Amino acid sequence: MPSEDRIRQSLRRRADASSLPDGLWERIEGRARTTGVGLARRVGVALLALTVAAASFVFLIQAFRSDPPTQPVDEVVYDVQEFPLDVTVGRLLVAEGSVWIAGDGQVVRVDPSSGEIQAEIPVHLEEGGQYGSVGEVKPNSGLAFGDGLIWVTAEPFFAAIDPATNEIATSILWESAVTEIAWVDGRLLYGGSAEGNGKALLLDPYLGEFDNVSVRTAAYPLVVASEHWFWAGARPFDSEDAAMSRASRDGTVIQVVDGISDVDSMVEAGGSLWVTGGRRLWQVDIGEAGPPTSTQSIGIDRADVVIAERPLDGRGVVSAGGGHLWLFVGSDPSAPSSAQLLELDPTTGDIVGEPIDLEHSTAASLAVGPDGAPWVTFKGAEVLVTLRERTTSPTPDIPAGTLVFASLADPETGDQLIYRLELPGGDPSLLAGLDSVYEFELSPDGTRLAYTRSLGPYVGDLWVLDLSSGESQRIVRGVGTIFTPSWHPDGRHIAFSTQTYLDDPSVPISFIYSVRDDGEDLRVLAQPREGAIGIDWSPDGNRIAYLANADADIRVLDLPWGETVTVWSHRDGEASWPSWSPDGNLIAIAVEGAIFSVSPDPPFMRQRLTPFTTEAFEPSWSPTGDALFFAGRTTLSDDLDILFLDLETGEVTVVAATEMEDSRPSFASN
Repeated sequence: MPSEDRIRQSLRRRADASSLPDGLWERIEGRARTTGVGLARRVGVALLALTVAAASFVFLIQAFRSDPPTQPVDEVVYDVQEFPLDVTVGRLLVAEGSVWIAGDGQVVRVDPSSGEIQAEIPVHLEEGGQYGSVGEVKPNSGLAFGDGLIWVTAEPFFAAIDPATNEIATSILWESAVTEIAWVDGRLLYGGSAEGNGKALLLDPYLGEFDNVSVRTAAYPLVVASEHWFWAGARPFDSEDAAMSRASRDGTVIQVVDGISDVDSMVEAGGSLWVTGGRRLWQVDIGEAGPPTSTQSIGIDRADVVIAERPLDGRGVVSAGGGHLWLFVGSDPSAPSSAQLLELDPTTGDIVGEPIDLEHSTAASLAVGPDGAPWVTFKGAEVLVTLRERTTSPTPDIPAGTLVFASLADPETGDQLIYRLELPGGDPSLLAGLDSVYEFELSPDGTRLAYTRSLGPYVGDLWVLDLSSGESQRIVRGVGTIFTPSWHPDGRHIAFSTQTYLDDPSVPISFIYSVRDDGEDLRVLAQPREGAIGIDWSPDGNRIAYLANADADIRVLDLPWGETVTVWSHRDGEASWPSWSPDGNLIAIAVEGAIFSVSPDPPFMRQRLTPFTTEAFEPSWSPTGDALFFAGRTTLSDDLDILFLDLETGEVTVVAATEMEDSRPSFASN
């Protein structure tokens, strides 16, 4: 049953859309507060016995998230990536950082980076329930994203999955033997059947209220909403049924599109409606000028609305997302390996690049994610297929400087191997003579390396290595385990955090120190009660960002006043050590495989920086603040490499193809 808040929110949307007189909304809201549950029951909301079993929980950032920017590249090559799934799969939806697939009795949630199943979520009515019937999701059930929820049809009801919990958030008993659904203006838009003819409804799933959408097609049409029109298309059961029609949003005009005899898929992209059916692709004028003033139901010839059409070698399915338009063309029965994916220009329909051959012949569903990547499931095949973009554009403008990173441990000694790389274009060289290195950071001028060594529980020391002479000097010892050296912008002082204990080894205490680079002037800057295991000095030297090891929050310490503020909560995902941008306006952190920036000041605005196709850890800013170095992997590689992210283009480049542990690269410009 929808919550009281959901009912009130839905009423508020309807009120805003209707421009209610002053004071009327307050009376409606008050009534909903006191009678919302009864209202929900009266309009058909049923209590369903729903069982939800989540295979795993994967955190998804929802607030302030935006995709990284992209720009055209010189040449793009796609690799086909196939993920085997040991479940029956059907219709697709790409939303909230996951791929959602309708299956037999469940919705399957898939990680788009690895192809691993994150959750298998049963959606069904228990047998012998309140309505004495059994209903469950099927591979051809519709999926839609709206109001932060994943909506799914499962005759005879709709259900909504909360992506944060993989549990059913709300449900409504309703005739829902539908093809596909869409979220339009805060309601579900779907096509159905009435007395053998097509119909369409706009349903408020919280209130159970609906508006009829006038369509003139065969039963169970696909329905798409543009600014001025509702478009409906179906595959007719006999020659008397219409395949396509449109109705004005105000319901005054209904027009059958003559000359289109079959509709398999429809999507709006590039200012047009793209339609497939009967082995043809049509580009349809979406009617931006609005409907005609006539109130009569009339037929229009396809020549009046079709801008262009082309024949296809097989049945086609079209879908769009992220500014990209993709077309799947099924294979001929005599040539089962000739199915193809084609990217089309969403404005002209011209083919972009080369067609991509696929092994499977008949698509069950095609969906395009926010990043423009297509996803396909196939009839009779338990696989999920996508394309991974590989660019052959020129190497980005990587700044000149010194990069230091750690590789896998020496098999003989177990020590991390520390490498130095001169950019751009250099080859990694091993820094000899460093043993038991724990963590490190380059000085601002790139001539020295501060590093810590772990000598046992609560025992460590801090060293400074001169990169030109190869000589190391120990500057701190005997203060406990030492974490994360961080250079002051003046290049003369180093901050670091420690962990030790007084009387009870099970109760550690932490300090943040600073020391001069020659070992003099050791002083305590703070004693965080929640601990500090990763720190970074701000560019102005007045603040220190750190990872609190008690609760995994990211905090910022104001050094003049000793006050701290939390800029990232562990409730939003487990973060790694922070890294200040050169101008001090942002802090980069890695959160469960993705890099985000967060403002150190209220309201702590945040933004995702890395693409969904890249797994990223331990960021380090370039000196100009327009790029990041980080340890990570792309979907085209199983290795953990050192990567470079251009924040203007969103392009990721491998700068050191070396197998890595979770090492934070440290960079200093020349």
